[in-house]
Amino acid sequence: MTLFPILTFIFATLVALGESHVLSQSNLGSKVIMCYFSSWSCYRWGNGLFEIENIDPFMCTHLVYGFAGLDKSEYTIKSLDEYNDLEENWGKGAFRKFTNLKNVNPNLKTLLAIGGWNEGKFVLI
Repeated sequence: MTLFPILTFIFATLVALGESHVLSQSNLGSKVIMCYFSSWSCYRWGNGLFEIENIDPFMCTHLVYGFAGLDKSEYTIKSLDEYNDLEENWGKGAFRKFTNLKNVNPNLKTLLAIGGWNEGKFVLI
């Protein structure tokens, strides 16, 4: 079992239980608390529905958005779900909302994961 599913489970459990604690540099020292947000969680229903607005930006020091893709011909980052990720064509603008969490917590580091199931298998040379 890899560490990634465990961290995802821990994050989801903490959110479900409402056990968010305010983190600051003073009580963290040099610790890194990495959390993962699965962008497709906005398509779940009932208790599984989880959107960027549900994220407590003080729970983690680093927050990873999963996923974006890589254009293999131009080697540029691309959206894998334009409706959810982008604002164009009445999209939900998740990329911007996610990055704007830094306005609430300026110490938060936001990252973008490249790959994922929708990206498929490819080799970079």
